[in-house]
Amino acid sequence: MIKRIIEIFISRGLAAAGTVLLTMAVPIFYNVDEAATFFTGFALLYILSIVARCGFDIYILRESAVQFGETKKTIEVSHISLLFITIIISILIAVFWFFLRFYFLSLDHYAWVMWTLPAFSGLGLISFYLRGSGNEIWAALTEPGSLSLLTVIVLFYIKLTGNENPDLTYSFTVIAWGVFFFNLTIFCLKYKIINSCRPNVKRDFLASYIYFINQLASYVSQWFPVFLFNYFDKDLVVYFSVANRLATIVTFVGATIDSFSAPRFSAYWKASDLTGIIIFKSKMRRLASIVSVAAFLLVLAASLGYGLLSEFDQIFFVLVITLLLGYSMSIGMGPNGYLLIMTNYSYYATKVTVVGCLMIIIAAAFFSYFGQGLAVVGAVSLVTVFRSYFFKRKVDQVIK
Repeated sequence: MIKRIIEIFISRGLAAAGTVLLTMAVPIFYNVDEAATFFTGFALLYILSIVARCGFDIYILRESAVQFGETKKTIEVSHISLLFITIIISILIAVFWFFLRFYFLSLDHYAWVMWTLPAFSGLGLISFYLRGSGNEIWAALTEPGSLSLLTVIVLFYIKLTGNENPDLTYSFTVIAWGVFFFNLTIFCLKYKIINSCRPNVKRDFLASYIYFINQLASYVSQWFPVFLFNYFDKDLVVYFSVANRLATIVTFVGATIDSFSAPRFSAYWKASDLTGIIIFKSKMRRLASIVSVAAFLLVLAASLGYGLLSEFDQIFFVLVITLLLGYSMSIGMGPNGYLLIMTNYSYYATKVTVVGCLMIIIAAAFFSYFGQGLAVVGAVSLVTVFRSYFFKRKVDQVIK
């Protein structure tokens, strides 16, 4: 088990490194306004991709777990249809966006988001199917962090060739489409398409919408301050984006445990093996508590060092410490959220996540009115901890 986790950790580590490196490189290559615009667009890309996927990715993760451990991989025609639906929704969002651009000229700054959205969203579905069917290492290489890593490499190469102003957004868009088509081709070659059940969009949507709400609320909870700060303090957008990305290195550790745990929870549940879930849950909790402390100390040291070298203002260091504390405490409680989602308690997990999201939005609006940006970030950190606590309490009540 530990060997497999280490393999996943290394592969996901490359993806996480890409996200962090891109976040650190943007303030170096571009001025505050350009960096703030990119970070806002990047957050927007994530949110719109969640909308385009409609929760299909988590649904596919849960359903594909029936193949976990099998050597011969297959994919249902109905799951292929969800990929095409996701791409179609992405295109419709892009068309609507470009229509709005005629009335709101400021939207031109985010045109690259629309060009990237179909590929970015499609990769999300491929990644979750690979994760669910046991190809966690390949799945890690299809995640957004891998796109970021390739973008950083291209940016540095362009800089070395003498171009002082590399086009970041163009590079990211081209790389996203290249990685999407490459992985889609390999995926189609390695997975056999079967048709054991007819495609039913209504059925799949009804099974997926709860995951969509959960994902959207979770992401808005974490990144809502970016959109809020964008209206009154560009410096704070950059500081928060960098601090949050650095702090989420800790959540990368948690995501590695989640990636390892989720398909196994689903497989145990489908096999009605409650004892297996209890034993596996206990092991994952112990592992999460240990690695969360180690990750907190390492990321704290690295973040403070980066902040000092970059000569950031004092508020950056406060933001990093605040977010790190919240994320580390949350991860230390174990992968309880995915356990609930992969079983029959996804509605509870979604309800807690939505309530937490609304609390953050209300607190953010209140504190921003009084110019207290730091309090907004404190609310994000605090709600993250409370959400994980309620997940853990629910798991202890129903899985025993």
